[in-house]
Amino acid sequence: MREQEAKLANVKKSCEVARKVTKVFSILMIVATVLCLIAGITVFAARNYINDNVVVEDYNNDGIIRFRVADGVTDEFSGYITMDDISSAGIIGVSFNLDKAISEGKIAQILMGECFGAFLICLIATAIYIMIQKAFVLIKNSETPFDPAVLKRLKVVFVIITIAALLFSGLGTAVMSGIVFWCVYCILDYGFILQQEVDETL
Repeated sequence: MREQEAKLANVKKSCEVARKVTKVFSILMIVATVLCLIAGITVFAARNYINDNVVVEDYNNDGIIRFRVADGVTDEFSGYITMDDISSAGIIGVSFNLDKAISEGKIAQILMGECFGAFLICLIATAIYIMIQKAFVLIKNSETPFDPAVLKRLKVVFVIITIAALLFSGLGTAVMSGIVFWCVYCILDYGFILQQEVDETL
């Protein structure tokens, strides 16, 4: 029985460490989300000024847009732009003709797309980290990690992560994530059944 108590103490200790780590990541994601939103709003508010005063100096389809600002200084804006069209592999696809936007002088629209795309990704990541953090808190406060409330919370987290993978990364990543999470959930569910049997024999 002492060994079981020691193992449970280790589980609670590891959950506390995981809770702290996910809390740090969730705070970082909240900060990143706010910064992306502020940047997007700022670019939107200054879109006319940006479009009138920023000229593309060089774009070789190499993932970097070099542009010249009104004062003649050359700066660089680099992002995930590597093709004529910006696109994602997930169900939520973004189609943006980069060459057309550059030829029409819509530099602000390109920057806004980057900012609000990053905002959406950071927002979803923040929600996932917060849910994972709460799951670790629940495990830490439970008498056993094989608790129905813990299993229910983990199932919700697993489903949301799988859906996010499907929407933003594509079917392959979603299927792989779903299979891994399903296996982990089945193992925990089996542990819950064993825990019930042990409790009934005591």
